[in-house]
Amino acid sequence: MNHIISYGVQIPKTRIKTEQLTRSIASDADDTTTLATLAAKKALQGKIPKAIYLGSESHAYSVKPTSAIVAKQLALPSDLFAVDLEFACKAGTAALYAASNHSDYTLAIGADIGAAKAGDALEQTVGSAAAAFLLGPEEEAIATIDYKTSLTNETPDFWKNHDSDTPDHTGRFTSFTYQNLVTETIQKLLNETNSKLADYRFVILHTPNLKLPNQIPGINPNQLLNTQIAAQIGNTLSANTLIGLAAALDQANPNDKILVCSYGSGAGCDAFVITATQNIQNYNPVQSVNNAIACI
Repeated sequence: MNHIISYGVQIPKTRIKTEQLTRSIASDADDTTTLATLAAKKALQGKIPKAIYLGSESHAYSVKPTSAIVAKQLALPSDLFAVDLEFACKAGTAALYAASNHSDYTLAIGADIGAAKAGDALEQTVGSAAAAFLLGPEEEAIATIDYKTSLTNETPDFWKNHDSDTPDHTGRFTSFTYQNLVTETIQKLLNETNSKLADYRFVILHTPNLKLPNQIPGINPNQLLNTQIAAQIGNTLSANTLIGLAAALDQANPNDKILVCSYGSGAGCDAFVITATQNIQNYNPVQSVNNAIACI
């Protein structure tokens, strides 16, 4: 069921400025489960999904499933499939990829709480948020997933050990891996769909920082909507690419095409061709991305 019928975004209201990093800490009021639940509430709009896929790299428990907790908080019936996914920052798009294979209402969520070592470069870029997409029948679709593809290449560029609360990374090698794999995945999608970058109104890339997406060849900076969002809320990890997609749908007109390419360290990419339908004209999200950011 490759039809997006609604979406929701949740961004914590408590934020921290870069100049305060040496003397402040983030609030504990929000966690991955809470953000995922609130985003899902905005996406469901009264619908009852038969499956939940929840992607994150900051699940509350190593074994107890976040997806089951979210289902309980949403008061959903127990007659549903639920599973947690983890693939660094692309776990959210992995959820969307898997959800599109179902024939019932299905919920795909990407949610994360960013973490970094004190003094690490990541400390200035990571953020926290959740984004949820409900997939359903064609007649309700505000957008269609026309094509999807993936690449996976085992790479030791970024990791977090079981006994650590914060990740490690290989610095510039991480950026090199991102640039190569994202470029390769986009080219793979363009070749397989016989399309070109100019065909897309928006190109939504995972945005770990503002520099890397602008180094992917052939993309017009005006297409890179997600870099503007990341500038305001940081790299929200598994929610990052999905929030960019939500922002694109906030602005989309019928027949607008959106190219989406996530990136997860370790490493892999998911890429999608998404087209807005006529229903997008009458769709009003519970809260637009801009309004969610404005509430900070």
